[in-house]
Parts: sequence; structure tokens; C-alpha cells
Amino acid sequence: MHVSGYAVRSGMVPRSDSNQDNDEALVTNIINGVQTDSNEFGFAAQIFLKSGNSYRFVCTGSLITENYIISAGHCAIINNTKMSPDSYRIVVGSRSLGDPNSGTDYYNVVKINPGDYATNSAHDVALFKLEKSVPSSVATPIKVYPFRVYNKLPVTVAGWGVTTAGTSTPSNVLLKTVVNISSSTNCTDYNDDWTTNYGALLCQESYNGNDSCQGDSGGPLVTLYGGEQVLVGVTSTGGNKDANASNDCGTNTIAYYSRAAYFLKFISDETGITPRVLSQRIAL
Repeated sequence: MHVSGYAVRSGMVPRSDSNQDNDEALVTNIINGVQTDSNEFGFAAQIFLKSGNSYRFVCTGSLITENYIISAGHCAIINNTKMSPDSYRIVVGSRSLGDPNSGTDYYNVVKINPGDYATNSAHDVALFKLEKSVPSSVATPIKVYPFRVYNKLPVTVAGWGVTTAGTSTPSNVLLKTVVNISSSTNCTDYNDDWTTNYGALLCQESYNGNDSCQGDSGGPLVTLYGGEQVLVGVTSTGGNKDANASNDCGTNTIAYYSRAAYFLKFISDETGITPRVLSQRIAL
């Protein structure tokens, strides 16, 4: 599968299963992950897309305001088609993977704003507006990390899905793994749109097998700041640096994340909340 705009190699794939051609598509997820603590990722959201007469899990997201979820643009525009808001159901505030087909509480989506992703695939973010606000007793929105991202910044990625590539049953619990920010020449070699980690994209290389994967798209890349998780990036795309390798995730891979702070104005314009408030617990 190709991602438009990632022209250096064909192995770069969106890290969701929403672009697949059938309902049985592989939903791989956090590689070398462990379970999250009870409230560690309380802002994480599960995005389900209608397929036939039921809904299937396709992407991860984050509660960015009380009634908006931030996720990947390719979770909203699939096969060059912007999906209808009523095609989605979103579960918020649970570590356990829900099932909106059978009684799990969920939120309907009333609006989707994928920004300019349709014409610029390097801007891989989208905002999903919920039909009603999420009570603070259910989940608290995550704040955006507004500073420069450097190689040694300790970051963790989280999402739902299988624990081993090649299987097809998502994990029942939210998983996380520590990954490594990179600015090596590989970052440009495998993606012409990456220039530095100060721009729209962040680069991550897997040196120890820890990685995000399909099903994690749109999910949070976070760091701790002032004792709280803050949003550094949104999971976008990745692949193996060896074109002949069988694994797109895990060992010897490279991945890209949309840098959250780069899109603060976009988020602010859509939500009506100022960039300062979107990161209000962080000293600017």
C-alpha cells in the first residue's frame, strides 16, 4: 500500500487498517507493548467505522477538548473519500476495547475536519467532533506539548490491537511502548516530507523492536511534563527500512508522527479554544 506523498519507498503504510480492502484486514498494534496503568491514558479514544451492518475498530485517537477527538487524517479520508460523520462511533474513557455493536457506551460524530490532508498527506491529522461533551468524570482532555522535540525526549506511544504481527484479534486492553525519536539521514531517505523534528512530522526509528503499527493510527505519542502526560504527536505512517522484509512494524522500522504543536492553530481554529488554553498547564 502506498501513502500519497511518501514517495521514497512503497513500504510506508498508514498505521490503521481503515485503508484495507476487506473487513478481515489485519489490525496490528503496539509491538513489544505492556498494559497501561488505570488512568495513564484516560484521554485515549477508540474509533470504530461502520462496515456493512456493524462497526469495527480502525484507529486510536485522543480527547483534545471536551468534545473533540484528534486522530490521523487517513482515519477520516479513506481511499480518497472523506467518510461521513455518521459512519463512526467513538468510545472514550476505557482501557478495555469496547464493542459499540453490543452495548458499549459510545459517542456519535457530528463533524469531521481533516484539514488539508486530502492535498497534503504530510498533514496527517483530523478532528472528530462528538455529538456531546465528554464529562470530566469519564475523561479529561490531554494538553499539547508546545516545545521543540529532540532525539532524547522520552516518548511513549499507545493504542489497541494485536500484540503480535500476523494475527488479527485486537488486544482487549490499551497497550503502550517506549519508542525513540530520530533525526538520522534515514528520516529523509524514507520520507521526502520530513525535514526536521520541528516541522509537521516527527521521525522515529525502532532499534529494539518497540514500535507502533496498523491500528495505532491517530493514537497518542506522549511525554511526561510537570507530572502529566502531554501530546507530542499523532501516529501516522511507517514501514521497514528493508524493502524485502516481511514486517512493516517492529524490528528495523521507521515511523512518522504528526507533531501536535505544529497543528495548534488548526486545532484552535476548529475548536474555538486558544493555543494557550490547549496547553494551559504547560509554562509557555
